[in-house]
Amino acid sequence: MNFYSKIADAVGNTPLVKISDSLTSNFRLFAKLEFMNPTGNIMDRMAYVVIEEAAKTKLLTKGMTIVVPTCAVFGASLSMVAHSLGYKLLLVTPDNLVPRNLDILKHFNPEIILTPAANGLAGAYKKANEIMLIRKDAYLLGQYREHLLEDRHYASLAQEIWNDMDWDLDIFVAGVGSGGALTGTGHLLKEKNSKLKIIGVQFAPGFEKKHADLKCSVHDVKLHNDKLIDEVITIPLDVAVDSTRQLAREYGILCGVKSGAAAAAARVVAARNESTEKSIVALFPDSSYRGQV
Repeated sequence: MNFYSKIADAVGNTPLVKISDSLTSNFRLFAKLEFMNPTGNIMDRMAYVVIEEAAKTKLLTKGMTIVVPTCAVFGASLSMVAHSLGYKLLLVTPDNLVPRNLDILKHFNPEIILTPAANGLAGAYKKANEIMLIRKDAYLLGQYREHLLEDRHYASLAQEIWNDMDWDLDIFVAGVGSGGALTGTGHLLKEKNSKLKIIGVQFAPGFEKKHADLKCSVHDVKLHNDKLIDEVITIPLDVAVDSTRQLAREYGILCGVKSGAAAAAARVVAARNESTEKSIVALFPDSSYRGQV
């Protein structure tokens, strides 16, 4: 029989899908479908590595409660991994969660403590530290441990892409985010091909106001390895939304707005003369199932 012994083992090894027509296109464009991780988001990789690392270093042991100040998307990833590996979880998150995201978290049945949205994630971190003064059986998990993210993406995501492309890749396109996936993956890919271009994607100003349900998963974090990035392309929210609809309509791919933005940026790059005969991979990090389209 061929099966996983636990759901956390299903993280990674996501498919690569071609989204260009070889008969009419003078480039090859592919999507790395990270939304096909168990909770529909690339953050499953992050959740797995930070919990696994804490366990390896003996900072986290069975019977302890993981305390995490976080947002809904990463909270779902953490819940999936924590339950799969046998840990209890306490999430501290701002109280402006949209009902659908809160319902998703409740399905995993973690402890949830809501903090005032006006205090942002800083308020959640403050509350988590207060909890740690009381909960002696708890481990405080930091969400943005960039060096761990880079190591894991360097070792898994980038290697998957390189292998699936049969060592033929010219351009990698991914959202900026906190920088882990973009620069961690870019590091290995540029080692494989020094001429490879790394393109970052960010949303135009106003994204948070128009998309409040995702705002706590959009960070203003300085990239710790930004010398790897050759260019950053800014995509308006309405263009990203139109792109997600086009992907569903033309390719049957149901993805979120961050994936739509990556696809839109990849098409901008693909339309350039210098991209003729180039192979391009765009990272699709999020699903449409949380109302993100």
